[in-house]
Amino acid sequence: MDRETVALTVLAHFTPGRRVLDFVAAESDWLDVRWCAEDDDATLRRELPGADVIWHVLRPLSAADLELAAKCRLVHKLGAGVNTIDVDAASRCGIAVANMPGANAPSVTEGTLLLMLAALRRLPVLDRATREGRGWPSDPGLGETVRDIGGCTVGLVGYGNIAKQVEAVLATLGARVLHTST
Repeated sequence: MDRETVALTVLAHFTPGRRVLDFVAAESDWLDVRWCAEDDDATLRRELPGADVIWHVLRPLSAADLELAAKCRLVHKLGAGVNTIDVDAASRCGIAVANMPGANAPSVTEGTLLLMLAALRRLPVLDRATREGRGWPSDPGLGETVRDIGGCTVGLVGYGNIAKQVEAVLATLGARVLHTST
């Protein structure tokens, strides 16, 4: 495909970081990206009519939004799920909807493990005590309440991309993992 003959106007409905800006800049000869913060409804309404593609993150796209996007042929969710897009309205408007299942699974997996470990290690309580100048507690009962994840049994609801990654890490740490289907 000749890049000179292809020009797309993309409405990127999020605030980009430096890495995203640098990545997209390399495609500026054929990709015209218009940036719109998720909380900037005035810019969203102004840019929707000229967008060929919408890069969507979180702020819901309603039927009214999609009806304004007369040229749009694709709403691409930059993440899993399409629950923040009125898919029926998109279909009525002839707009395809796509997403990226599993794209955020590593980040969600890490966050899940972070919260599990923080709970097992009583991190919020111990952090608060340390910040209040009470230092690391020498409570003799502490050893009975702070736990390692190895040896625990962890239940996961569902068995999608995230649960599979969480299970792999937990198993490596010595936990027994059970899961159920939604």
